[in-house]
Amino acid sequence: VLRCWLAMGGKEDTLRRRYYNQDYYEDESDEDQDEQEFLMRDEPSDNLAEWVGVTVEGGRVTRLIWYVSGIGEPLMGTIPAEIGALDGLTYLSLWGNEICGHLPSEIGRLTSLEHLDLHYNDITGEVPSTLANLTNLRTLDLSDNNFDTDVPSDYLDTKEEVQAFLALAQDQSRRLRVIKISNTTKGKTGMVTELDWSGASLTGTIPAEIGALDGLTYLCLYNNLICGHLPSEIGRLTSLKYLYLHCNRLEGPLPAELGALTALTVLYLANNSFTGEIPSTLANLTNLEKLSLYSNNFDTGVPSDTIQGEELQNFLGPFRKLVRIEELEAENENLKAENEKFKAENEELRHFKAKYEELKAREM
Repeated sequence: VLRCWLAMGGKEDTLRRRYYNQDYYEDESDEDQDEQEFLMRDEPSDNLAEWVGVTVEGGRVTRLIWYVSGIGEPLMGTIPAEIGALDGLTYLSLWGNEICGHLPSEIGRLTSLEHLDLHYNDITGEVPSTLANLTNLRTLDLSDNNFDTDVPSDYLDTKEEVQAFLALAQDQSRRLRVIKISNTTKGKTGMVTELDWSGASLTGTIPAEIGALDGLTYLCLYNNLICGHLPSEIGRLTSLKYLYLHCNRLEGPLPAELGALTALTVLYLANNSFTGEIPSTLANLTNLEKLSLYSNNFDTGVPSDTIQGEELQNFLGPFRKLVRIEELEAENENLKAENEKFKAENEELRHFKAKYEELKAREM
């Protein structure tokens, strides 16, 4: 811990005993104690638990908090590789300082970490792919730095969004061109609404975690080297209006779950290697305005260009009829099942009646 503090510009004579400014906050409740200003006594301390911004529990450092607005003195160096040795950390908040240099890959060893806040510093370089190891991370803020890798421009405050971002961003060749944060979508702060990684030389597959970004309205991944199947979890993005996946190396059948994207207005899947039948569930996309499926290996014939308007409706028409046929067939199967149930009940009733007649005859 001492090495970390010194590397970030601290001095041994600033690692004083800590106490709270009780006079300043004398009216605050107990639950507000963490928000009280840190003050420093004059004498240094050998007791780690008495250092400003350090919390020790069970002999292990669990929290490091140093922000200039609360402490009054900024950290100014780099985050050293030794940070990875503090594997008991659950909370690391160093926002609002003057920390520079690269974020060390060793930060990926902090597998107990639940909160990471480094915003408003001067950190540079790539976001290390080892952040994907932080599977317990529930909140993340890397904004207002100078990373070469683009990062969310605001605070991510749910585990699902954090893990989805880390899964998508763990390949250092990926570049997040545009990421917008809505503070009002579904009344939830920090919801990712737009992702544009077009032409970013993305490789690998689309992870199932994409389904956690259920606030997305715009997803643009075209002109990359993405391979593998389109995950069925894509169907969870029910707010999605624009989906651009053309000019990649995606393969396999289209998931039927695409039909759940009923808000979709644009769907571009051209120039991939998709196979199999076009799922009839596309008929559910009643808001669709533009569709491109050409240059794939579908068993079903598809238009050779992007279609819209009447041409689009004509293409989807047979699928809608097929869906209606499937619905009628399902209804027919339900009627058959009801009929079989009725027959069984009728047979049971006849058996009961025969028993009754037999008992009646004996009594006579």
